[in-house]
Amino acid sequence: MTDEERQQLLDLIKQAKEGKQYAFTQLYNRYHRIIYNTIYNIVHNKDVTDDLVSVTVSYTHLTLP
Repeated sequence: MTDEERQQLLDLIKQAKEGKQYAFTQLYNRYHRIIYNTIYNIVHNKDVTDDLVSVTVSYTHLTLP
């Protein structure tokens, strides 16, 4: 990750913490696949993975501010 990419990521996180939905959406789009694959590799079940991803994203969204 370049310094510019790192700064963009930090800016998105800051904006998401400020309640800007578009920033959280961009973070979600950027990391959803990684989160999904990580959880799936642990539980090996699509339905459970879907539920856990939903809980993870909801928890993250609620606890950012």
